[in-house]
Amino acid sequence: MPMTVLAWSFDSELGSRAMLKKLNELGLGAWEEGDSAYHDYLAGRLTKEGVVRIYAVGAHHVVNLRFFWKEGDAQAQLRAAKQVLLDQVLPALGARDVQPTEPFE
Repeated sequence: MPMTVLAWSFDSELGSRAMLKKLNELGLGAWEEGDSAYHDYLAGRLTKEGVVRIYAVGAHHVVNLRFFWKEGDAQAQLRAAKQVLLDQVLPALGARDVQPTEPFE
């Protein structure tokens, strides 16, 4: 199963708990807190193929979009996941200064 990881950095005045509350209010499914060897994160599924982790990295945040393609139109599915992230998720978090970056972790 091919996987692509895209990432964006952003600033937000919200802390992790407030972000989690906003994310769960969006109606995109359940979001949860997790931890990795490096940082805590918030995780959720945007589409069948697209999952997201949001990391607090210093004073900024990095959001990784992991896209797992199985079948169908991969480009259309990736566009759909990116659209949910950029048009719904990040605005709900009050994200500003959103810039493409290297994936975190």
